[in-house]
Amino acid sequence: MYSPEAAAEAYKMQTGQNLPIDGDYPRGNRPAYLDSATRRLIAEQEQGIRHRSPTPQSSALKRIAHAVGAD
Repeated sequence: MYSPEAAAEAYKMQTGQNLPIDGDYPRGNRPAYLDSATRRLIAEQEQGIRHRSPTPQSSALKRIAHAVGAD
C-alpha cells in the first residue's frame, strides 16, 4: 500500500507537477451535485422531456418477431 506522501511523490515524478488537492480546484457557489448529469436527467423527467433512444434489436430477434406476427 502506498501512503499519501508516496502517491504524491510518484505523481510529481511522473508529471512534473504537484498533486492537486481539493482546495486547488475553483468552485462556484452551487454544490456540485446540483450540476450533475443525474440531477439534469431528473429535472428533464420532471419537466416531461424524454430522450428516447431506439431499442437495438438483433436480426435474429427481428426474424422471430416477424415469424410470430409481432412486428
